[in-house]
Amino acid sequence: MEYQQKGEVLEYYQESVRTASSEQRLPAVIRVPGYVQKSSVRSRVRLTRRAVFMRDGFSCQYCGSGRDLTLDHLVPLSKAKWEAYTLRMLSQKGAGHSQQCWQ
Repeated sequence: MEYQQKGEVLEYYQESVRTASSEQRLPAVIRVPGYVQKSSVRSRVRLTRRAVFMRDGFSCQYCGSGRDLTLDHLVPLSKAKWEAYTLRMLSQKGAGHSQQCWQ
C-alpha cells in the first residue's frame, strides 16, 4: 500500500481505526523513497504589533474589552532570552490593569 502516493508502508500497528463502513490499519513505519521538500509557504509569522493584535482578536486577554489596548510582555524583556510571538499579549492600558480586569 502506498501512503498518499509518497511512500510505502512497511509495518502497521496492531490497533486499527473503525468507522461506520470500514476499518483502516494504522501505519507504524513508512518508507519515503526520496526527500519530500517542504512547502515554500513561510512557516513562521513575523513578529509585529499587528500580528499580535490580529492573533488576540483586538481585545484584552484578561477581560475581553476592545478599548485602550497595549502590548504586554508576559516575560519582562530583561528576563527573556529571545523576542517571541508567544511572549506577548494584549491588555488594557493602565497600572494594575490585570487586577482590574479580573475583578
